[in-house]
Amino acid sequence: MKHAIIPGDPMEEFEGEIDRERRRDSDCAPTAPLKSRCIVDRRHFLIQAGAVALWTIGCRSAVSAQDKPAVKVGFILPQKGPLAPEAQSLIAGFELFLAEHPQDAAFIQIARKDPGPDEERTLETLAELLLDGNVKFLVGPLTAEASEKVVHGVSGRLITFVTNSSVRLVGGEMCSPDVFRIAENACQTAQPLAPWALTNVGQKVFLVGSDDTVANEEVDFFAHTFERSGGMFVDRIVVGNGAAKFKDIVETIRKSPADLVFAAFRDKLAVDFLKAVRAASPRFPHPIVGPESLIEYPSTLAREGKTANNVRTLTAIQDPKDLVGRIKQRLNRDVTHASRAAQGYDAAAVIWQAMRVTTDQAPDLARLISAVEGVEVDGARGRLRFDKNHEPILEIMVQEWDVKEKASQRRIVAKLGPFESPDFGCGKVGFPPRPEGEPPENDRAEDEG
Repeated sequence: MKHAIIPGDPMEEFEGEIDRERRRDSDCAPTAPLKSRCIVDRRHFLIQAGAVALWTIGCRSAVSAQDKPAVKVGFILPQKGPLAPEAQSLIAGFELFLAEHPQDAAFIQIARKDPGPDEERTLETLAELLLDGNVKFLVGPLTAEASEKVVHGVSGRLITFVTNSSVRLVGGEMCSPDVFRIAENACQTAQPLAPWALTNVGQKVFLVGSDDTVANEEVDFFAHTFERSGGMFVDRIVVGNGAAKFKDIVETIRKSPADLVFAAFRDKLAVDFLKAVRAASPRFPHPIVGPESLIEYPSTLAREGKTANNVRTLTAIQDPKDLVGRIKQRLNRDVTHASRAAQGYDAAAVIWQAMRVTTDQAPDLARLISAVEGVEVDGARGRLRFDKNHEPILEIMVQEWDVKEKASQRRIVAKLGPFESPDFGCGKVGFPPRPEGEPPENDRAEDEG
């Protein structure tokens, strides 16, 4: 039901702010660099959101001290459009955890809001969630641009689990004490593969990937670490979002002196790239490595078929086939992205564990943050905990799929162990800033090694 506007109502001012923000967004060029795009004015957003919260508290009747309210987890995830399959997979993983822990997780409720196919209604849905005083956690949205708006907007109000991999968020320049990342960041999805590939595959790499925030970061992290480990990259091709001429790109790579290819693609571009590789004549000679999105189970893998054979990718999922099977059995639901389902499952596990250790009837945000910081769960991606900048620490593996006519089998090629992200410039959340000129902790460790 739409809120009725009354004279002097802070909701009227807040909705006006949303309209102005929407007009500013419409003026932003979609191809502009991420840093130059319009984002929410944090100060104005917080002022208006605070007014909304005060208005709501004044109108809400008191809750009995004996009635502990259910903890609501807000989801800002699209129900239609290109992002919908990932969104459905993520929330299915969350619901699977609740289904497998029916008694202990009975106090957790889902409040899902649809930001639109391209997450253009992120501000409106965020405002709706802020009106509900029982929403303590937020999951989503999926894109980097929408995630920026949420990180700006909820600071000091909710715990947000970021599902986008861009390193600018969470541990990067947009860090905030109440923001955690539940997805692997772009460093984790690419960097650990570099030294392994140098040792086991080849010394000269050709870099190729789609022209989006996360893929560009993945290529950058792989190339940087590959070079620092003693390898070199031959060339790099960035593929736009339009119709890619993969035949020409594959021919360029085939004629290069590279020993291997690092490919950062997902969904349709991943399918088209691998099919072009297998269709190359003469035979494409270069081994291919990449992030898990290059062969996403089960949807992308099913479309790639045998073209996915002999491709090595990074993963943190313990058993994607088992996870997808359990969702089908318990929820009677098919999912397309096992990686998203694993993130949803682990988000539920973290919230469940955090609420178990906070015995307060209505724990404040500081206590909830402390509880999440101390969480260690055994989830769909194995052992999960958070570092001091609230990035996930996960066990990373190299995997390979063997696809036959009617079946596919995954093989773990190498276990690389737990991976902790470098400091992305956040200044160490909860710690004093580094003295000027002092190198990040991870760089000091590398230099000393």
